[in-house]
Amino acid sequence: MDIGHPLGKVLVALAGARQLWLWAAGGAFAAALVCSAGAWRSALASCGSRIGRLDTVARYSVGSLVNSLLPAHAGGAARIALFSQAIRSEQRIWTAGGVAAAIGVARAVVLALLVLIAWGTGALPLWPVLALIGVGAGAAAICLAVRRRRTTGRLSHLLDAFRAFGRSPRDASTLLAWVAASSAARIAAAAAIAAAIGVGAPFTTALIVVPALALAGVVQVTPANVGTAGATVTFALRKGRRACERARGRTPLPGNRNRRRARLGLDGRSISRLPFPHRPSLDDCGGGRVCLPALDRLRRYSSRQLGVSSTSAADEVSDA
Repeated sequence: MDIGHPLGKVLVALAGARQLWLWAAGGAFAAALVCSAGAWRSALASCGSRIGRLDTVARYSVGSLVNSLLPAHAGGAARIALFSQAIRSEQRIWTAGGVAAAIGVARAVVLALLVLIAWGTGALPLWPVLALIGVGAGAAAICLAVRRRRTTGRLSHLLDAFRAFGRSPRDASTLLAWVAASSAARIAAAAAIAAAIGVGAPFTTALIVVPALALAGVVQVTPANVGTAGATVTFALRKGRRACERARGRTPLPGNRNRRRARLGLDGRSISRLPFPHRPSLDDCGGGRVCLPALDRLRRYSSRQLGVSSTSAADEVSDA
């Protein structure tokens, strides 16, 4: 096979990958799936529906499989149909739809934090954070508005989950914890993949890749969002690399005495806001540390490479 072909490059990279890190990535992806299923189970329990753990994981996994084969978030509709069967109500489809919306809001809140971190590296813009926070604030207002109201009709059942979370902040916190754990598992999986193929600063790279994939998955036009996801990741990595180069060119390297302050974000530019640990192979960028060779190496994996491998293996990144 011609090594110049994108598929040939993928096979070469996988052949030289570290097997231990690949197994770790697989375990992290499985943990992300289990946590996402746990979020559904928690939200359904808040609405008075009980479902087993294995049953929850099985139904959620079917939705992920559908998302990998069909565009336009068809897996989300499949999950609503499957989980609605566990709800004892005549309007169970509407209740399940409200549960999916509540989980989507929790994902938006967690994603806002991840995008904010990526913005600190210069890889992503700030406006998605404002939009995501607006979604969370609007959902909180709905929870407070409907928690004491009980009406009939489809709209009432659509707001069952928001009504339950308005009455029980503890249930809302549990849902948010499940979603946060799922996002943490995705970051660990992305970092493990980066480490497996020899990319330096894998955790830094994962902090850029995961929110970029999640933002790209908001509008899914292809199965598993192939193409769009890879292009978004490539753009984010390039932007982060340029921001690091600008910071390095304009800001003198701090001395040993000030490096700890720079890493903690007490001085330096926005690139130094993240407390990345020091590694000899990383370049100093105004006090922050982003590995330019790592970003350049990962950038060479085009949308057909990084996008396909990331979205097909971790459809959870953009699922709602």
